[in-house]
Amino acid sequence: MRKIAILMVLLLPLLAVSQTIKPGDKFFDGRYLYVAEPDGNGGDMIMKGMDITGHQQEYGLMKGKQAGEYTLAQVDGNDPMPYGCVWGSRVQYIREEGMNFLAFYPEEHSIGQTAVLTTDNITDCTQQQKRAFEDYDPSWMCHNQLMNQDYLSNFGPGMYEMLLEELQGVTQKSLVERVNQQVIAYCNAIGLSDEPVGDAPVEEEMLVSNAEEFLLALGSNRVITLMPGTVVNLSNCLNDESMFDGDKFVWAAEGYSRAFGGPGAVVSVDCHDGRQLELVNIRNLTIRGSKDCSIIVEPRYANVLSFYNCWEIMLENLTLGHTEEGFCMGGVVKMENCINTIIRHCDLYGCGIYGIQADDCQDLYVRNTVIRDCSDGVMELHGVNEGVFTDCDFIRCRDYTMVTVDSRCSGVVFNGCRFAQNKGRLFDISSAVEVTSCEIHHATGQDLGNVSSKLFVYGDDGTRWYRDNEPLSPRAVGPDTE
Repeated sequence: MRKIAILMVLLLPLLAVSQTIKPGDKFFDGRYLYVAEPDGNGGDMIMKGMDITGHQQEYGLMKGKQAGEYTLAQVDGNDPMPYGCVWGSRVQYIREEGMNFLAFYPEEHSIGQTAVLTTDNITDCTQQQKRAFEDYDPSWMCHNQLMNQDYLSNFGPGMYEMLLEELQGVTQKSLVERVNQQVIAYCNAIGLSDEPVGDAPVEEEMLVSNAEEFLLALGSNRVITLMPGTVVNLSNCLNDESMFDGDKFVWAAEGYSRAFGGPGAVVSVDCHDGRQLELVNIRNLTIRGSKDCSIIVEPRYANVLSFYNCWEIMLENLTLGHTEEGFCMGGVVKMENCINTIIRHCDLYGCGIYGIQADDCQDLYVRNTVIRDCSDGVMELHGVNEGVFTDCDFIRCRDYTMVTVDSRCSGVVFNGCRFAQNKGRLFDISSAVEVTSCEIHHATGQDLGNVSSKLFVYGDDGTRWYRDNEPLSPRAVGPDTE
């Protein structure tokens, strides 16, 4: 096992009381809520976990000779090893001053992850985790609340180093500070960053060449690759009710309930002038195009791809849109209650009222992507925590507001993006938006929106404004052509 150099001060004992896990105890690690179930009469436990999307995983804890001491054990042959540990790693149940938590040791003397005892459900736990990121400065957190890998994945090495330096200067550290110092040092050592992280099961790779193969391939823990030149027109398959007759493939009326929990579902949903595809409770799915690949739909009221309660979704090297223009009520990519979504090297075009519509989502990263020719605007973000757009082009969208960011959003950033030939109000922002090294063209007479607000923040002095309707010069954005 790889050894990680950590300051010797981290090897000091925690000086905390240990105790035994009881059946029914619940522990939250920042992503999964685990419930302890007894495994025999010797004090061994099976920890059964579920995240907000309904994805489940488990691990075992074998009781050691001393109170509160366990070793990590595999329950099923397909279980992923959590938190960077290996099977047999040390796990300690620690209690001090009313604070109860599990400490996981990827290295013999170094805590790499925590899971806190709680009485809350998964929805409340996830919301508390989100509020910790939104409402509290990391410097305050490192002194006052236990950190976990999911929380720290929002930051990069610069933040880790700053927090470690700050904690190093504390001579009499509390238990929280001692544990956080170890967890931060571990995350820094393994290079944990703002990319989606976790211990996803092994992905199944699937190569598809038509719409039916694509639809049947959809599910969790998949990498779906479209063969070169593949055009996936979803509409014919979505209209075939015989393909949607099981627990996974669901035929649904408009307004059906997308309840939390349960397995991932591939749903054909009525949408007034046809049917649309909705993916519900899917975890760890990559859809990747080769050269000249596209996914299209025919109904004007249909979103091209819709994701609900999904986690760790990647769309890469794809062209997405409707077959033809017309009166349109559907967008291109729709997301609701999704966490860790990456869209990169894609072309999202109209007809589609917006290229991206995201509601109550966390960790949305869009890179090297074009959003063009949409009939209502570029994007709508509602309740998005950490929405980062890097090196994207937003062009020829029209009629209403190009970029809407509501008051529940946080961490919205445009870095190296370009706006041109759009018609309508450019920005309507009700929470802070950072703009760094962008190129913004908007014709004279077109409304810039509330860019003079204090909410519109310049991350550097590299952003340039032009009051014209000129097209952009070519650059390497959108799907790869090689």
